[in-house]
Amino acid sequence: MEYEKLKMWSYRIVHDKQFAPNPFKGVLTLATCKPLIRRSNESKPGVWIAGFAAYSVKDGVQPKKGRELLIYLAKISEVMTMQDYWTKYPQKRAQKCGEEFEEYYGDNIYDENLHLINDNHHKDWDFRRDMSGKNVLICDEFYYFAPDSRLVVPKEFDDLVYKRRGQILVQNNNLIPQFIDYVKSCAKDDFGKLQGILGDIKRIEYSTGGNCSNNSGTPTLSRGCSVSFQNHEDSCG
Repeated sequence: MEYEKLKMWSYRIVHDKQFAPNPFKGVLTLATCKPLIRRSNESKPGVWIAGFAAYSVKDGVQPKKGRELLIYLAKISEVMTMQDYWTKYPQKRAQKCGEEFEEYYGDNIYDENLHLINDNHHKDWDFRRDMSGKNVLICDEFYYFAPDSRLVVPKEFDDLVYKRRGQILVQNNNLIPQFIDYVKSCAKDDFGKLQGILGDIKRIEYSTGGNCSNNSGTPTLSRGCSVSFQNHEDSCG
């Protein structure tokens, strides 16, 4: 890879509930939240997005001083309007505690008239922020590390991790291709997968609908690249 041509958005994630981004149905999508990234002219096919765990992340294994954790890395393959997203990705539409866990966390929540059709995660007061992003980012190539399997970021890549709220576009940095290669190698070596969801995503308590429970264990460092979250058992009635 020629690093001069590579660009990567870097930001921190506080809530990781597989909604923004949404890694289900074989493609990672960013359809809500992060409006600046979604509407930016810099967000085009070929640009990467890296979401790192905030120190106050509410779900799964938490980072600590001297140990940053990656939640996901994804390469933008297509940019589309929210109206087009509604039409072209019906499988991403959210359902109320549907038969599949992934259906509840669907991020396709605005119809062709930009009406909110499901409030599992976003309410009417989120509308202005969601709409200000204008676009939905589609990522066919992605590496999403489940809350129990977040990827430890080596210190050598510390400059790629944005330390504050908001986001930054990293470019002209020879660490970007090295970081991408590192993530790919960990996906293959630790999980035996070339891409996609890495680690197990357990069903967690629904905020509306369903009758779900969540019992969590203690996060511990695992061998290899990732972090594991042991004794995590969930069920949904």
